[in-house]
Amino acid sequence: MIAMTLPFTLPWLRCAMAGAALVAATTSSYALPSFARQTGTECSACHIGGVGPHLTPHGIRFKLTGYTDGDKAAVPVSAQLRISHNELELPTNHKANRLDETSVYLAGRLAPKLGAYVKVMHSDDPFNSGAQRNTELHNADVRFADTVRLLDRDAIWGVSLNNNPGVQDPLDTNQAWGFPALGTTGSLFNGTTSPTVPRRVLGLTGYTLWDQHWYAEAGAYRSLSRSLQDRLGQDPQRDPGHFSGLAPYWRLAYLHDMKTQFFGAGVYGMRAKRQLAVLGPQPLTTERSGPSDTLTDIGVDAMYEYLGNREHVVQLRANAVHERRRYGTTPTNPFTGAVAPADATVREFTFAGTYVFRQHYGITAAVMRSDSKDPVRYFPFGRTDSKVRYTELFWTPFGNEDSWAAPWANLRLAAAWTRFDRFNGGTQNVFGPFSPNAADLDSFQVYAQFTF
Repeated sequence: MIAMTLPFTLPWLRCAMAGAALVAATTSSYALPSFARQTGTECSACHIGGVGPHLTPHGIRFKLTGYTDGDKAAVPVSAQLRISHNELELPTNHKANRLDETSVYLAGRLAPKLGAYVKVMHSDDPFNSGAQRNTELHNADVRFADTVRLLDRDAIWGVSLNNNPGVQDPLDTNQAWGFPALGTTGSLFNGTTSPTVPRRVLGLTGYTLWDQHWYAEAGAYRSLSRSLQDRLGQDPQRDPGHFSGLAPYWRLAYLHDMKTQFFGAGVYGMRAKRQLAVLGPQPLTTERSGPSDTLTDIGVDAMYEYLGNREHVVQLRANAVHERRRYGTTPTNPFTGAVAPADATVREFTFAGTYVFRQHYGITAAVMRSDSKDPVRYFPFGRTDSKVRYTELFWTPFGNEDSWAAPWANLRLAAAWTRFDRFNGGTQNVFGPFSPNAADLDSFQVYAQFTF
């Protein structure tokens, strides 16, 4: 999984910088005007604060019914621009102004009972002035859905073809839509660590929501070849390794809509037998080979919303993942002779809350933690525990029914702070002797995000 090398080289530092940027990016707008034009409702009917990804009960139902609700003819296409000013402690007082995202969405009804949410993103790393811009297939979810009577109760059922385990989930508490824990190692669901699984796999899942309360989903994922990852805009050097066969995914949840309040909670999991990634520059035709690691992930999550009369809206969400690893190799510490254990665990936890006033003004605060112990693989630190805090203040001038731009445009103006309390096992010299401290990875961002 992780090579036994001193982890304070430049690639590790760049990985941490990219992780900080990705935390800020998790709040990207998914309240798309193409959805509003199709349904004839304002963005705030489906999204808290008029901007996603956080869904109201109405938005959850819209997603489960395959993005097909609504009786208005509309072209299922939207676009998004994101302009930002970024400041990072390292390099010292590093600042950058960027048009750091240009995205096109295929979002809405494609045919009766068939809809899609597909994002193609052209982006830039705001903390690396030498980075090349990159076009990638980001999150994709194409689904067919219908309603039936099952055991004398109403039920929604459907199938989803997607490229990110959890992106199809109706709750926005998991790593695909929430705040993934930052660290130098991560679970199968975590898209901020290196290597990373999301958007490098393709899966098919089937689901049902029975009696408006009980949600169940099951399916499986296959890994994409390194050459196909490259064609889809994913860095093949961050390839997580080849899945041997199919990796099963499952989900169970209970949802309860109380009109002015909403509650959801559940469990989910995934299991993959993964061959180790090819390290270092390799031809794209070189596939993964060698011993396999068996990874078993189980997550629990919960979400509560107070909606009231929509003047004061509160959402609280929590997520915890436990990953058990059975390694196919047991390397030896070249300095001490210690042998790495064959089994290990990775734990991730996030808690976040959002408050919105009159669907325009809001604040989001989140805490993310991750931890794994292994004195050999993570030499010289022995563990990778990290703790990160995220705070964002935002204003959504559009998005309500009375907005002059509805349903043709949406705008979010925000300021966001990312603070590292711990990283890579400590607070000081987190990449090795004479390296930066955890606080040196802090960042600040001001951005404007316009969707039309």
